[in-house]
Amino acid sequence: MTRLSDRELLNALQDRLNEDRRAMTDLDAVTRKLEEVNGKLQKSEELKSRFLSNIRNEINNPLTAIIGLAEQIVDNPEPDSARQFATMIYAEAHRLDFQLQNILITAELEAGAALPEWRAVDVSA
Repeated sequence: MTRLSDRELLNALQDRLNEDRRAMTDLDAVTRKLEEVNGKLQKSEELKSRFLSNIRNEINNPLTAIIGLAEQIVDNPEPDSARQFATMIYAEAHRLDFQLQNILITAELEAGAALPEWRAVDVSA
């Protein structure tokens, strides 16, 4: 075992303290980064939950209308009523299809299987 002078011992202790301080600084930086990532994940989860809740409503509303209107046709087979209900069913089915297509496109974009395209459109049309 080598004997250290007081000066060498103090220097060794100072080096270790400096290493500990650097390690603590690095640990603080990593902790801050993890907290930042955790905050982003929580925000992402909240957005996903809201999105799914909205999608559920957007699907349930036209689906409920389709079922209710079809039931009216079954209960009241009068030709004029049936035509009116069938027209409404057709419109609601298109609304439902639109929402489902949006969900599928969103899933493809999120998975990286599709890329967004930017186009000029005539909004008034």
